[in-house]
Amino acid sequence: MRSEQAAAADPDIPILFTKLTPLDTSNMVETDPPPIQWLWDGYIAPGTINMLHGEGGVGKSMLALKIIEQAVAGGELFGAAFRKVPVISLDGENAPNLIHNRIQLTTIRADDPLHIYAVPVAILGLEDLTTSLIDHLATTHGDALFVIDSQRALWSGDEKEQDQAGIMLRGLARHLEGKKSAVLIIHHDTKAGAYSGTSDINAALSGCRLHLERSKNPNEQTTRHLTQPKNRVAQEAPRRVFELTIECKPRTHRASVSGITLVDKEDSKEAKYQIILQQAKTLACNTGGTLWNDLWTALDWEWNERGPITTHREPWTRLKTDMHDAGFDTEPDGKKKRFVKSLTRGAI
Repeated sequence: MRSEQAAAADPDIPILFTKLTPLDTSNMVETDPPPIQWLWDGYIAPGTINMLHGEGGVGKSMLALKIIEQAVAGGELFGAAFRKVPVISLDGENAPNLIHNRIQLTTIRADDPLHIYAVPVAILGLEDLTTSLIDHLATTHGDALFVIDSQRALWSGDEKEQDQAGIMLRGLARHLEGKKSAVLIIHHDTKAGAYSGTSDINAALSGCRLHLERSKNPNEQTTRHLTQPKNRVAQEAPRRVFELTIECKPRTHRASVSGITLVDKEDSKEAKYQIILQQAKTLACNTGGTLWNDLWTALDWEWNERGPITTHREPWTRLKTDMHDAGFDTEPDGKKKRFVKSLTRGAI
């Protein structure tokens, strides 16, 4: 930068000013923004980097395969339509024979625009080497949905080191801006049930973050919960509660019924919780936030000096986590605590 400044034609203009891109503010005020040409309505938009994460064995790869199945056919999932697009799968997690077996579970046909690459080396975070690979694949196969499985397998950096993963993801996000392709990265959870790595990962995503979880009810072995804790380009999608079942019998290429089935599950308890969460967010958006005990009273929860009574202890534990994930911080107000809208992370 300093050498560019020294050689600049007009030394009175700061060299950093030449790096700024002025936007047509008047045009932005007077015109409607162009509609988003969704790859998956309300979930994945072109030009964005997105993430699907969950604990080991919860079914992330199966859900990703279901997304691929619907994307190449122009189908739908959770009532949201896909625009038919090529899919490029970069798999550093699974052996070719396992990928072969899993493909047999789907309705994907031989002539569908699916292109799978086994990737034995780390390809993320290598700056122009990574972006030129993405561009080459998009040129070869067309603007596509890239599914990367997984961040841990295809990136050699330390996700627990502040800024490392963020720098890698932001570089990819900047490169995708304005393009018609999108990226979905599969990622892992910690034992605590949150995505592995620093908060910088969440901040670097330019699209949505999807969290796949098992049901906490031991009698619901096949029940999964899918939440969308973040979406930069649309409203947060509601929690989906569904049964995930896998039909292991191999299929022929003429099969019309997928072996991976996701059946929406009626869950009145979950619906009530979502109302509680929305009410808590609304109260916490007040100027001074909301005290925890005032929130419990507003929710008609019985509580004592230790907090909510046993009946409400489980939803309270979950509510605290979801509030923090949604951009609300916990701050003390004297001897009591309150939720306040974060000034640094931004509330959703």
